[in-house]
Amino acid sequence: MGRSSYRNPAVVVSALVMVMLGLALLGPAGPILAEDLPPTIVVDINDGYTSHTVDVSFDSVRVTLIGTVEVDRQYVKPETIDLTVEGTDWGWTISPNTFDITGLEKAVDFTAFASIPIMFAEGTYTGHVVATWTDSIGENSIDASDEFHVIVDNNPFYLTANPVYILMEPGQTRQVSVTIEDNSPRGLTYLCQVGKVTSPDKPGWLERALFWLDSNTLHLSPGASGSLTLEIVIPQDVSNGMLDVPVVVSVEDHPEHAEQMNIRVNVQGVPIAPPGGGGGGEDGIAIDPVLLFWISIAAIAIGLVGFLGFTEVGMLAVFWTLLLPLFTRLRRKEVLNQFTRGEIFGFIKANPGVHLTAIKENLGLANGVLAYHLKVLVREEFLIVRREGGFKRFYPRDMKVPRKRIHFTRLQLDIVEKLSLHPGLTQAALARMLGESKQVINYNISVLIAAEVVRVEREGGKTLCYVTDGSSIKPQMAELVEEDEAEDVEPTGGFPSQMKI
Repeated sequence: MGRSSYRNPAVVVSALVMVMLGLALLGPAGPILAEDLPPTIVVDINDGYTSHTVDVSFDSVRVTLIGTVEVDRQYVKPETIDLTVEGTDWGWTISPNTFDITGLEKAVDFTAFASIPIMFAEGTYTGHVVATWTDSIGENSIDASDEFHVIVDNNPFYLTANPVYILMEPGQTRQVSVTIEDNSPRGLTYLCQVGKVTSPDKPGWLERALFWLDSNTLHLSPGASGSLTLEIVIPQDVSNGMLDVPVVVSVEDHPEHAEQMNIRVNVQGVPIAPPGGGGGGEDGIAIDPVLLFWISIAAIAIGLVGFLGFTEVGMLAVFWTLLLPLFTRLRRKEVLNQFTRGEIFGFIKANPGVHLTAIKENLGLANGVLAYHLKVLVREEFLIVRREGGFKRFYPRDMKVPRKRIHFTRLQLDIVEKLSLHPGLTQAALARMLGESKQVINYNISVLIAAEVVRVEREGGKTLCYVTDGSSIKPQMAELVEEDEAEDVEPTGGFPSQMKI
């Protein structure tokens, strides 16, 4: 009986119809459920790669991101995940930038990198690594991401001073500590000098005020700090005045990195005090202290004239008064009888054109002692001083001082040397040969052009550089090489120099 029922055509047809209807109903259910339940995506940048601090003062810096994309879903169906980096346009490259999912779970490692250009603007920049899934018919999508930060610094050092505001009195000397904090990935040499002193009220005594640094170069290791001392001397007989004393610090061979710190000096002059016992009331007489001073001087002068005219002692005083300047001049040679002063003069006579730091190092003298004796020798006309390229050089007065020399940096000398060996190089070629950026080479070429050492010629779309033709350049370069090798310190401020507006 059962076997015959399977052979019944009506039953078989009914069963087939039921199966076909079931398949028709179940067919679209899979895609509908797959689209209703999209995958779960997690983007994770590894610890240590989510935050970067870079210094782009001298070179471009590469930033790298490493992480993993994890995908979890319910239905097995081939799908694609796209990876991108969103944020500042530094030319990001990510690998892989796309991958397929064919299983229920999948984890894919990625690496992304970009180069931050040299001298890029300082600041904190935020970006994201983004994984994007889109359904098979392009109607639905999911984005998952993880955040990263890049802190950009293009200043290789920080400059501070303590104090930055000083209240001074006439005749007073004060010191200011100037600190340089290195922020570079490699050790740097810093050039330090006192700039042009300015005053909002232009006091007439400013040309007699003194300002100098105890050192003009400072080499620091990466991340280290060092201090210089700025000394300020105000004349004794001055009135009130406000001064701005600039301390300028730059990186050797990289003048584009320079900082200035202004020290504000407020000078409060002390007026002549009136005589004691009251300044005059209704029954008294008000006396001008300046007038009283001149009356006193006149009275003393009249008394001296009378005394000198009627006594032998007075005649002798007249003699010494008239002959004292000549006597002082005749005893001028005794200036060198002081041992240290004579030693300094002898060293300068044997080494004409020497600067203060070389004198100090060879004779083992302190800054203050050396400054005092040099001042006496200059005042008594044993020495003359010439400023050459930021240096103060000392010469015996009786010798012919050579003409002012031009001082170039080591990089500028290297540029001239390369152009002498390879005339017609472009600035880009010079940058590659010397390991410097194009901006640095461009700046130093402009300095050499202004000094008429280098000229440029355009040939098609290129600018070619040549050493200026002239016989005088060779001995000049020889002098510069010799000086550059002998002088590591440039003492623009070691000896008290008068700064004039």
